[in-house]
Amino acid sequence: MKALGLEISKLKRSRLWLTLGLATGLELVWATALTVISLARISSGVAATTGYIIGNATGVHSLIAPIVSAVVASRLAATEHDSTMLSQLLADGQSRTSLFLAKLTTALAICSVPVIALVSITTLVATANGVPTDLGMTATWLGGLLVANIAMTAIHLVLAMLVQRQALTLTVGALGGLLGTLTDIFMPSSVAIVLPWQYPALLSPVRLVFGEGTTTGIAPLEHLGAYTLLVIVMGLAATALAQAVFSRQITR
Repeated sequence: MKALGLEISKLKRSRLWLTLGLATGLELVWATALTVISLARISSGVAATTGYIIGNATGVHSLIAPIVSAVVASRLAATEHDSTMLSQLLADGQSRTSLFLAKLTTALAICSVPVIALVSITTLVATANGVPTDLGMTATWLGGLLVANIAMTAIHLVLAMLVQRQALTLTVGALGGLLGTLTDIFMPSSVAIVLPWQYPALLSPVRLVFGEGTTTGIAPLEHLGAYTLLVIVMGLAATALAQAVFSRQITR
């Protein structure tokens, strides 16, 4: 808890909240506009349901989430790179494991802000436009997006902690965002499961079906529970591996 409290105190000197606010605001405006436009142009034969709203909004989040994750990881690592803070912490007896896990916990908590905001605002906008709310599906979507952050944030964080030039971490996040938009368009779920940047789209409970340039239907994701479990396992594995690599590198 002490290590976590220290990470939170460091945020007071950071401009992270401004960046997070801008990214979250962009995502909400984009998702809201897409929701309203898609409902206005919905094809005949396609029901305006929670699944339809989720299918449209997930594409926006799949692009933004990896970028936000990389930015958060970069800013959390900046304190140690910009000063002798890392050496001081280790000299004071803080373990490498607690340092990394405290930063990862902080990063995941921060990355949950745009997730909660997206799900809440999108649901409110849909309800205001007469779309009946499926609370179960909405909760599944929210849980999936939160779990999807773990693996890619662990990867971004270890890169940010090990490499002083943060351009690498930010580039990985940007490329990951582009990669995340390819799920089930050019890449099947069975392949996406090994690419953490595709997890936000992979764990969406529904898929939009396209035909002749328009949405022709909504299909539930088969084996969603299995994919969720695999993503959790991958997240824990990525965390353990990233922490181990971080500890070995800074010991040299």
